[in-house]
Amino acid sequence: MTKKPEASKLESSDAVALLGALAQPTRLEIFRLLMRYWPHGLPAGDIGRLLAVAHNTLSSHLGALEQVGLLASRREGRHIIFAAQAPRADALLAFLSDACCTEGAVPCTSETAAFPARREYVASDHPLRVLVVCTGNSARSIMAEAVLNGERSTKL
Repeated sequence: MTKKPEASKLESSDAVALLGALAQPTRLEIFRLLMRYWPHGLPAGDIGRLLAVAHNTLSSHLGALEQVGLLASRREGRHIIFAAQAPRADALLAFLSDACCTEGAVPCTSETAAFPARREYVASDHPLRVLVVCTGNSARSIMAEAVLNGERSTKL
């Protein structure tokens, strides 16, 4: 197995691979479950039972997560124990939040992480123009136009 980069040295391609592995719902649930049991891990059979995943499906998901370094496995007797690799997850979080901590950037805090206040709407002299295109049923475009004409004075 190849050596995984440290948190500060995670490359963009590595981050894409990690996010790609976690983009599948079952793999995300597997990783979240194993983070709860970090650092000890769980046997593959227990993971399958807890998440109601078939053995063959579970095996491919565990392999995908292990390939990108989010999981590690070890043999204990007849069982294979899978454990989350928290340093690898930390590396991904550090990579994603790296832009927050550069000089001149606003630091990432709970106060700045929320959505900013909504921008004030500035009405222009030009009215908004809307094009409604409907396929398959020409009555829809007529109905949409009627709705827009009725709402125009208040919302558009």
